[in-house]
Amino acid sequence: MKIKPEDLQTLKALIEPILQKTPVSMYRQANPTFSDKRVRWDYFHAAGRPALTFLCDVLYEYMNDSHMDTALKTIVGV
Repeated sequence: MKIKPEDLQTLKALIEPILQKTPVSMYRQANPTFSDKRVRWDYFHAAGRPALTFLCDVLYEYMNDSHMDTALKTIVGV
């Protein structure tokens, strides 16, 4: 995984409250046709502007969307 450990922790801290509020199993039940990738990125987008700013200002300096998706798999679990 290309993401730096400290950046992974920051990203996880941004997404974790969303996961606690709406667990993946619950989200899946409401959206059974969504792909795993869609689910991962929906959680990222639900984290809002701070997550997007972090992605654009920090992560895109050394990562691309493929690397980001791998990091999201680690955090979201699907």
